[in-house]
Amino acid sequence: MKVADYIVDFLIDHGVTDAFGIPGGVILDLLYAMDARKGELEPHLSYHEQAAAFAAMGYAQVGGKLGVAYATRGPGITNMVTPIADAYYDSIPLMVFTAHVAVSSKPEQMRIELDQELNTIPLLKEITKYAVRIETADEVAVKLQYAYDQAMSGRKGPVVLDFLSSLFSKELCMADNTGYEAAPVQGNQDEVSQALDDIQTSIQKSHRPVILIGDGIKQSGVTGAFLQFVNRAHIPVISSRAAHDILADSPMYYGFVGSHGVRYANLILSKADLIISIGNRISFPIQSASFRPIFEKTHTIRIDIDEGEFARAIPNSRCFMLDLKDLVPRLENLHVEYDKRNEWIAVCDNIRTKLWEVDQEPHIEELKKHFLSCQDIFTITCDVGNHEFWVSHALVYARLARPVLYSKSFGALGCSIPKAIGAYYATRKPVLCVTGDQGFQMNIQELQFIATHHLPIRVLIINNRASGMIRSREIESGKDHLVHTTKESGYCALDVKKIAYAYRMPYKKLTENVNQENTLPVLYEFIVDECIGLHPFLPRGNRIYDLIPKINVDIFSELDILKDGG
Repeated sequence: MKVADYIVDFLIDHGVTDAFGIPGGVILDLLYAMDARKGELEPHLSYHEQAAAFAAMGYAQVGGKLGVAYATRGPGITNMVTPIADAYYDSIPLMVFTAHVAVSSKPEQMRIELDQELNTIPLLKEITKYAVRIETADEVAVKLQYAYDQAMSGRKGPVVLDFLSSLFSKELCMADNTGYEAAPVQGNQDEVSQALDDIQTSIQKSHRPVILIGDGIKQSGVTGAFLQFVNRAHIPVISSRAAHDILADSPMYYGFVGSHGVRYANLILSKADLIISIGNRISFPIQSASFRPIFEKTHTIRIDIDEGEFARAIPNSRCFMLDLKDLVPRLENLHVEYDKRNEWIAVCDNIRTKLWEVDQEPHIEELKKHFLSCQDIFTITCDVGNHEFWVSHALVYARLARPVLYSKSFGALGCSIPKAIGAYYATRKPVLCVTGDQGFQMNIQELQFIATHHLPIRVLIINNRASGMIRSREIESGKDHLVHTTKESGYCALDVKKIAYAYRMPYKKLTENVNQENTLPVLYEFIVDECIGLHPFLPRGNRIYDLIPKINVDIFSELDILKDGG
């Protein structure tokens, strides 16, 4: 068996059905091996290497499997650096294949030995779980298996395998390539039991517990078991912004928190006397006057798979390094009664009811209506910018239970369109891709992919004809003029209708009835005034619930916030 065939067999055996990339001379033998197994593993031609890796990430995020991308040497693989970093920051299992033509013998003082040859491994070490050059046949099985295990285990993330190109066509002697036996993953049951005891005891002692969840719930595949626990325990759940889709339609979900969070979620957090953090990094600015008082008066239990996250010191906290797959199914056995449970739920419901309409501005309301009308959509992808916060708020108000894919921590502009492509191939179900007018142009070429293959993807461009988030930063920082953020200052607005025509896609305004549009793909445009900023937001030093725009303080008095929560 040739090395390239062995790699393809390995990927198929591990459930990979699709890969994304652009051909290059050094990677052709691997591509042809994939093409020979097209019914089992389909290679897809992207139109930029960055988009290929983003597509593989979308495939992994929504499908729960390994995402695979490939690129040629030199500029091919360096074009993938941004999505590799994005996968590292957001713990997405991504395997990237590239190749080189010769074992390097470059003298240290020589800048370039061969055109396009670049040892990318030192560049990628900081943003991968594993990056390695493979230059002999007897390394293939061991390093491929190890790379897979690294990508898919613990805190997941990207790996890069850079093969000597001539290896792909070499025969692999299987007697010498048995791989390695990974040590069986054993959950620390003593630590799990300790965490469960602490959670149960702390809940029983509390009056106002909340559970703070993050994307770790989704990444561990325990959403169903967690939902069962929440429904039985009747403990209010709040989340990070990127995790708002986990319990979107549950009555026990009370929105996402943060400096641009849902106002009633921030208020509920400020009233809690116990925070149980599950799969959430608690990346708040803890030393700030907005957040520190909350954690100083509250007991916090932190559950995270990555011990390194505990270096972020949280007052009054106890930390447990656990895989949620070991913990969450056992939550069902906890006795979780707590004093004044009904009163606490009533307070949270009252807060949500009183503040429900406060921040539903017209553009949020329009997006909410659009999302609710998209009943055929299975997955939503979202780009980076002001619009992603508008989308998050609209989805919370819509209480729409759909997987939503963001670039959470790295904030990679231009990720939404290619992630939508990958998400489709993971599910074979329609996708709603939301992007801003600026991020749209970062990977606009992938509309060619969508149109050519007639993918059921609805692309929604929220167009304010400006670089809205940076425009706000320029104004807030006191600059005396704007630069490159508006039409007058150098930002160039685009004609979405003409772009749709160029890529042979139907064009619609958002206000047109989507239910009458059965043809996908389609390009929608939602025009928003460039002056609409990012609301609500938390000014530095304000109490966590005192967001802008301000609201009538009588509401706080009515909710008794000044007495026991602020």
